[in-house]
Amino acid sequence: MLEMTAYALKDFFQKGGSVMWPILATSLVVWLLCIDRVLYIRQYSKMHQKVLAAIQSDNLSGLGHLDNPTYMHLVTRLKNLSKLPISQETILSGFKIGLKQDLNNHMNTISQFIQIAPLLGLLGTVVGMVQTFSNIMMFGIGNPQLMAEGISVAMITTQAGLAVAFPAMLFLNHIQSRKNRLAATIIKDIEFLKVTSI
Repeated sequence: MLEMTAYALKDFFQKGGSVMWPILATSLVVWLLCIDRVLYIRQYSKMHQKVLAAIQSDNLSGLGHLDNPTYMHLVTRLKNLSKLPISQETILSGFKIGLKQDLNNHMNTISQFIQIAPLLGLLGTVVGMVQTFSNIMMFGIGNPQLMAEGISVAMITTQAGLAVAFPAMLFLNHIQSRKNRLAATIIKDIEFLKVTSI
């Protein structure tokens, strides 16, 4: 069963021609970045809970070093709040900017690669049609197999481009939703605390 599936995929890939390679590369980049963002959002949520618990228990010194520069900068400033010539509101405003940058990182890249996938499929369509017309000019319309090869390239690459873009777009929307919920939760928690327990 697996051998038949592998053979079918290999045959599908070969019939699509050379444009299938950039479509495959685009797919790999998109899904690697999507997985990276899901893991990052999960890690960010855990870090927020850790910092929030330290703020509530007035134990910022027990946090140690944090991997995230935005939270590390926040904790460092809060520890030295009395020595700094800036207010808590200024510190929180800077944190919100860093938070937005952290959570939006790579989102535009994913979106751009998703847009590239169907365009590569369209490029494959053009390549396939050019191949079809070239075969017609050279051999006439008497050989349907040669015509079918070009049409096959055109259809398969279009299908592959859409097959990459559509599920990736749905998954990106899911990631965006999770990211927005997390950002709203973090901002709500920080605004509610106003760092009064420190």
